[in-house]
Amino acid sequence: MDYNVEFKITLPEELLETFGIDEDTPFEAYFEDGCIKVRILDEDDLDIFDDEDEDDEFEDCIGCPYFCEECGTCTYDE
Repeated sequence: MDYNVEFKITLPEELLETFGIDEDTPFEAYFEDGCIKVRILDEDDLDIFDDEDEDDEFEDCIGCPYFCEECGTCTYDE
């Protein structure tokens, strides 16, 4: 049986002001050592998501026999 869980934690106003947290603040949440850990992402953390756009250079290659879908590169050797 699958359970969908969602919960809400209200942060004190002082904490919001201290860290500049608002509706546009990106967070990362993960489970570790029996706890849910939450941290604010900074610009460097968000840069890794921008790098994913570089995969678009092989977008037209999908379906080509020389395209490796597992590693996302062209295997054609002239």
